[in-house]
Amino acid sequence: MKHLFGILTLSLMAACATPVKTVDVKEKALWDGQTFSGWTFIDGSPAASDRWVIEDGTLNSIKSDVKREKDSQSLFTEKSYSNFELVFDFKAQDTANSGIKYLLIPGEKSLPEFQLVHHELGSEASKRGLGSLFDIAAPQNLSNPNQDALQVNEGGWNTGRIVVKGSVVEHWLNGVKIVDLDRCSANFDAQVQESMFKDEPGFAKRAGGKIMLQYNDGGVAFRNLNIKDFGNLNDADSVCGR
Repeated sequence: MKHLFGILTLSLMAACATPVKTVDVKEKALWDGQTFSGWTFIDGSPAASDRWVIEDGTLNSIKSDVKREKDSQSLFTEKSYSNFELVFDFKAQDTANSGIKYLLIPGEKSLPEFQLVHHELGSEASKRGLGSLFDIAAPQNLSNPNQDALQVNEGGWNTGRIVVKGSVVEHWLNGVKIVDLDRCSANFDAQVQESMFKDEPGFAKRAGGKIMLQYNDGGVAFRNLNIKDFGNLNDADSVCGR
């Protein structure tokens, strides 16, 4: 009976998350630092915009007074990703309100997002603060719970990291893990029900999709966007099997 109980316990633990095999994958540039090659607009057309300026290996979003449809000037990867590790440097001005969205299918409005705002506009405790899983999970120092404050270079370059492996999503900021959630867990579902996405069935359950650099009135710069691609699943499939 003890042996059987042990087997059942392990089976239940394994069912709580959708794992993916860890393989040795080389990091590749998601952005070449010079052109818009590999990126499109939401309609699939090649990216080229006065809202984005490339200079000295930096991708800068520029403020404009001309109003256009939301996300029409955001940049989307041509390729889709399911299990990946994205590392990027970013600089957020005091007017910044942007983010990196992922697991995206064009036409879907709500997606998981690494929030990019100026640190003073979004405190560590905010579900819409810097590095949060937007409106779902506030950033916390999970690498060192005894240290409350997150180390942020105000007005300068910081390094973010998004890790998606199976159903688990992680956000990192300057080497510190700040978000760690299993998208198939009851805890995640409960947090969604407390968010602006509560009326959207299957929020963030998609197994794969594109990555988006959000344009939202400028104020954000990127450089050194690199990715490890651990392999894709079918974009239309739920990572939780439901």
